[in-house]
Amino acid sequence: MREESNGEVREYLLDQPYSVTLVLVETSNAMWKHHALHKTISREEAYPMFRALNMLRMMFLSLNQ
Repeated sequence: MREESNGEVREYLLDQPYSVTLVLVETSNAMWKHHALHKTISREEAYPMFRALNMLRMMFLSLNQ
């Protein structure tokens, strides 16, 4: 289902590359939640996930300089 303002959001996201940053933030939030709240990911499992996500963040930042 599409909302009426879908076109406005699409144009904004195309003009501003914040969507990748938002994906990184939301992914790290989900990983934290599954580790800290749900206890479905151990610290040993979470650490390499966060490292990989941080590497993606650093690659994205280097592309936008």
